[in-house]
Amino acid sequence: MEATSALHSFVAVLLPADTADVRKAVKRLIARYDQNAYTAPIKKYMPHRDIDHYTWQYKTGGDLHRLAARLKAEYRYDDAGVDEIGVWVVTEVNIDSRWDYWTIGGNYSGLVRGNAVHDLCADDGESISEEEHLRRNVCPVIDMPENVIPFSVVTPAGEWVSQMDLGWSLLEAYGEGVYRGRTQEAEAQWPSMARAILYKHLDCIAVGLDVHS
Repeated sequence: MEATSALHSFVAVLLPADTADVRKAVKRLIARYDQNAYTAPIKKYMPHRDIDHYTWQYKTGGDLHRLAARLKAEYRYDDAGVDEIGVWVVTEVNIDSRWDYWTIGGNYSGLVRGNAVHDLCADDGESISEEEHLRRNVCPVIDMPENVIPFSVVTPAGEWVSQMDLGWSLLEAYGEGVYRGRTQEAEAQWPSMARAILYKHLDCIAVGLDVHS
């Protein structure tokens, strides 16, 4: 099964092997990436994945100044501009967001162990214990099958690493040629990058998530 489908993706969250409360530990580790989290207004630089998205949405081509003007006029940013570093915005919105909701297992239940995948939220409709639910979706990293490649990996330090960081874009689905090429390159590079991260954490456990963004 694909590690991403529409707005859902399979994410492996890596935790110390002796983690007592897995659900609480996952929630704490990925809280900083909550799309619904707001902060005091702050100037932040926009990730390339977001620049790609809004360039496509507003049809601004490669004109970053025009893009910044549209963001300021039409989106929920207090200010926006371009400098030698890139496109910046002043916003209360969490620009580092990676999810608006998530669940352990979900559409990818069992995938972290290489088992058959259930339908979306199948576990919610089954009479299984919390212990069994976690058994399906928690696996020692060292025991993960070689062919199980998450779309994103979150390290124990809280670093979220993803195909999107390599240029992967959902815009490929809309037939945007420039994004198609970058997405294919990202898909080719990602498996070795993901495995390298996993190999550095063979003493950890991996928790399989279904993440919506």
